[in-house]
Amino acid sequence: MLPLFSSFLLSPLFYLPFLRVGLVYSYMGDALQEQVKDQIMQALSHPEADEGLYFRNLYHLHEEDERPGVLAAPEAILKALEELIIDGHVQQDITGEEPVFIIVR
Repeated sequence: MLPLFSSFLLSPLFYLPFLRVGLVYSYMGDALQEQVKDQIMQALSHPEADEGLYFRNLYHLHEEDERPGVLAAPEAILKALEELIIDGHVQQDITGEEPVFIIVR
């Protein structure tokens, strides 16, 4: 079992302050990026997200929301969303005032 400090180092919460200066991807690389992509897919797969989610709803949950949130800074979420769209797992609907992200089934 990992000591508490070691498990915190593996948590995305530890790396949030580094996102502002662009250090996370150089230190964590693909591991953090894959974790963020998995969290996005879980959020978009939830029944509450049948019609998709606005970007802000991925990381900002309301009390009544039951879906999981994405524990990452907006910059990391954007980068992961971009890759998911390129890979064909998520599509973006830009017909409204704000883009909506929808899982491809």
